[in-house]
Amino acid sequence: MDTFVWRDDYSVGYTPIDEQHQELFKRINAFGNALWEGQGKELLAAHLRFLADYVVSHFQTEEGLMTTHKFPLYEVHKPVHDAFVQEVSSVLNRIADAGLDTATAILVFEKSCDWTRAHVRGMDQELGRFLGAQRNSTAA
Repeated sequence: MDTFVWRDDYSVGYTPIDEQHQELFKRINAFGNALWEGQGKELLAAHLRFLADYVVSHFQTEEGLMTTHKFPLYEVHKPVHDAFVQEVSSVLNRIADAGLDTATAILVFEKSCDWTRAHVRGMDQELGRFLGAQRNSTAA
């Protein structure tokens, strides 16, 4: 059962980003479902590695849009991405050294949900408004 549900108020109004966010929600849910169903540490670790790779790819997409469209808050937004990637990398390193225990898996799931929800509804929606204004000014 999905516990991290996409809602329309998460939309940033820019289809490529919204589609990637929806995929991210789906993948976080897959991780949570694997966790709740006790599917094994190897499968959980594989889900987590995929999420880490997907987040990096998604951030590259957003950052490319920011630089292409000269988003004025790029210098604020990018370090937030970098800090999250570093945090995920740190968790993956800990798991590689000590293995993935249930408590860490639950913490990772909860942090993924909380961080994604807050980031999408804050900084990413700000980016979406900027991109929408850019699109509207170009069309005028």
